[in-house]
Amino acid sequence: MNGFKRFDGGIIKIRGDRKKATDWYCKHFGLKVGWDSPEAGMTVLSYPSGFAMTLESMGPDEKLESESNTRFCFETADLHEAHTYLVANGIKTSSIYTNIAGVPTFDFYDLEGTKLSAVEARHS
Repeated sequence: MNGFKRFDGGIIKIRGDRKKATDWYCKHFGLKVGWDSPEAGMTVLSYPSGFAMTLESMGPDEKLESESNTRFCFETADLHEAHTYLVANGIKTSSIYTNIAGVPTFDFYDLEGTKLSAVEARHS
């Protein structure tokens, strides 16, 4: 179990094969396809908790950097377990560090090199 339970919003753009990207996200994050439209080039993936994320194919003239000012964050109750899982599955991953907000985190990259982050769940 990878321990990921929530995605902190946003659309992840896909340059290549959206089906391959969909399979990768479903495998590593416990997501299920909630809606898919080849015509629109979009797939909505859902967690059992109801949180969802969207993968969208890029247009032929669309350009996107793998890193931007937007951080895509996946929340997990056990950051170390999630880190170990991703490393064991050959996913490029940084070391665990404390971010500027004082929250333990690490960065990792999807199949296309999009920078993503994992954060430890905040307890209130």
